[in-house]
Amino acid sequence: MTAAGFDVDVASTSIRVAESSLMPNVSVQGSVSRSRDSDPTLGTFGTDQASVIGQVTQPIYDGGTAASQTRQAKEVAAQSRLVLDQVRNQAKTAVVSAWVANEGAKIAVSASESEVKAAEVALAGVQKEAAGGQRTTVDVLNAQQDLITARARLIGAQRDRVVASYTLLSAVGRLDVKTLNLKTPDYLPEVHYHQVRDAWHGLRTPSGQ
Repeated sequence: MTAAGFDVDVASTSIRVAESSLMPNVSVQGSVSRSRDSDPTLGTFGTDQASVIGQVTQPIYDGGTAASQTRQAKEVAAQSRLVLDQVRNQAKTAVVSAWVANEGAKIAVSASESEVKAAEVALAGVQKEAAGGQRTTVDVLNAQQDLITARARLIGAQRDRVVASYTLLSAVGRLDVKTLNLKTPDYLPEVHYHQVRDAWHGLRTPSGQ
């Protein structure tokens, strides 16, 4: 959304640039000169000259070039605004979808945890009944299998919960180094700009590549 907003600003500025070609151009030029001639018989002769020239140019006819460029810039600006609205709607939809998925993942984790607890209680009950001769070894193995399956579903739900949380952070524009507090250097465009702004030649990056 921020990038699309900058595109709108650029397109709006382009309109003013196109319209400026219809405005008069004013230029001022000044010059000062001094000369000295030395003659043994006449003495020293000097001349000082100064001039200021002002010029105003007003376009009268350009074949419609400036007008067509202005209309084109306005159409591009309107298109940029439509793109901004589209990007904004897409961002809102992505945020809502990610939020719903994240909430659903929370519920799935809670349900899987309850399932694991129930399977653990069931296994303990079957083991006690088997010890009393009321259940067979197959019953115990089946109860253990149910517990393993429930734990596997819990692991999958926890994984989905993590993915959904990162997806939500990405949708709201917070999936970055600072928010995640990662132990890794962050790219700062301002720092890179100051490193290369005075470089008039050369192909190497500030890191030496």
